[in-house]
Amino acid sequence: QGSPQGLVLQGSPQGLVLQGSPVGLVLQGSPQGLVLQGSPVCLVLQGSPQGLVLQGSPQGLVLQGSPVGLVLQGSPQGLVLQGSPVCLVLQGSPQGLVLQGSPVCLVLQGSPQGLVLQGSPQGLVLQGSAVGLVLQGSPQGLVLQGSPQGLVLQGSCQGLVLQGSPQGLVLWMRSTRFQMWVLWWEELCTGETRACSGLTDPHVLSPAERYRPAQPQSSFIYKDPRATPLPRTTDCL
Repeated sequence: QGSPQGLVLQGSPQGLVLQGSPVGLVLQGSPQGLVLQGSPVCLVLQGSPQGLVLQGSPQGLVLQGSPVGLVLQGSPQGLVLQGSPVCLVLQGSPQGLVLQGSPVCLVLQGSPQGLVLQGSPQGLVLQGSAVGLVLQGSPQGLVLQGSPQGLVLQGSCQGLVLQGSPQGLVLWMRSTRFQMWVLWWEELCTGETRACSGLTDPHVLSPAERYRPAQPQSSFIYKDPRATPLPRTTDCL
């Protein structure tokens, strides 16, 4: 628990390890903020059997990776990262940012000002658990920004769910390497929302039919061969 001046946990050259007890590991920020800074080796936050909770202060929660990487590993009950009223920022190191869900779920919940996930030069990887990966946007929107090497969203057996805010869901892609099997929807320029349901099985569509690129260096548009052709939405993407 931090003081009014702030809570600082700084790792040694061998690494910083925070291991929860059988009851749980709770890191609560002060009014000035909670800062967890990794060492040159790694920053590891390992949850207990009851869960790992990182709760930001009114000024924000900042998790900054070391030169090797930032690893957040959930417990069997789940990993919860809850943003403060200002913002939740997860910034990857030069080697990448990895968020790995537990067998229950990985939940990233944005604050009223937004949830920002920024990839490193090597890429941003979000890997779902056996139950699913849920990214829930704030009232101002959910933004996933890929790195020059690409943004990879990998779903679990049950699927990957991206839920936009009332202002929309924005996926900024800087690479054509956008690979995932699961269903997702897009809001067209006209405001129409087309839901593609029942397509979580990767064997439903062949690889050639599954996706088609809109343009180089642009987003992919989902193509459902059983539906009417989608209008060109390159401009709004």
